[in-house]
Amino acid sequence: VDIEEDENKSELTYPYEEVNPLNPLSPASKSKPKDVIKVKDMVGSEDETVPASVHEVCESSTAPFLQEDSGGLLHGKAKDEYYGKLILDLGNEVRSSIEEGTTVMENLVRKLGNDEEKAECRKLKEDLEEARSSNILLRMQNEQAVVCRMIKESVDAAIATERARHANAGNDARGSGPVRGAVELRRWFEKTESVIGINECVEGKKVKCVAATLERPALTW
Repeated sequence: VDIEEDENKSELTYPYEEVNPLNPLSPASKSKPKDVIKVKDMVGSEDETVPASVHEVCESSTAPFLQEDSGGLLHGKAKDEYYGKLILDLGNEVRSSIEEGTTVMENLVRKLGNDEEKAECRKLKEDLEEARSSNILLRMQNEQAVVCRMIKESVDAAIATERARHANAGNDARGSGPVRGAVELRRWFEKTESVIGINECVEGKKVKCVAATLERPALTW
């Protein structure tokens, strides 16, 4: 009876067998889950090295990120975000540098343009002053020539008038009759008296000259 009871007893089975630490299972015997999906790392190991130029250009804005990834702790999506941020900051700094350089060049060109305009205006002003001075000098020369010509014409006319008057006076005194000669002689006396009255200091010489002059017409008359 005891034997039958032992045979009818259900055997207890353990799904997990004890593993001997001294004799572990082979890798082939390990079970692998079927729902595991392999993820391929799109960023290669060579991408982990950041060029030195990147450190120099964007040192101010990306230094914390570079220090964070210096030990190669970022992988996968974190690394992609990190490099995206790095490239974005680099592009912003390059664009800012280009804009600053463009502004400097525009200011320089504007300054050169202003200097050229100032130099051109200064040159035009000097040319205008020179032309004005030349015109003034030419006008003065022309006016001086006109004045000289007028003076010469006036002097020539006065000389001609005086010669004609003396010639007429001589002709009248010699051949126009005693009445006309007496009138001219009287006028001459009046003129001589006025000259003598004005020049008292040389009155003796004037009287002698008059006497000598009158002596000859008196004899002719």
